[in-house]
Amino acid sequence: MEEFREAVSKGEKDFCTVAILYSEDPGSASNCGELGLVPPGAMVPAFDAVAASLKEGEVSQVFKTEYGWHFMQMIERRGEQYNARHVLMRPQVAAADLRRARTFLIAFAGWW
Repeated sequence: MEEFREAVSKGEKDFCTVAILYSEDPGSASNCGELGLVPPGAMVPAFDAVAASLKEGEVSQVFKTEYGWHFMQMIERRGEQYNARHVLMRPQVAAADLRRARTFLIAFAGWW
């Protein structure tokens, strides 16, 4: 995620292309990650907080919400509303990793 954000910030990759190819937000990925005009409070607080901190054209750092990891670019502001685009990625956990964690936890619980 950080590599994509950095490449977009440096102009090495196009935000739209990254969003279409990699974003896991079904509502915005096909539209270059663009959200349209959003009123305050429409998004989760962590997302709105990052949006409030950005100037037009600025790309955020990678940040986390309950939906996964994001980075965002502010497109424009109109009064209290903002239009931004973002890339969302959710961590993928393999079944084998879940089995290992379960085995560890069972063994650890038996230790007590």
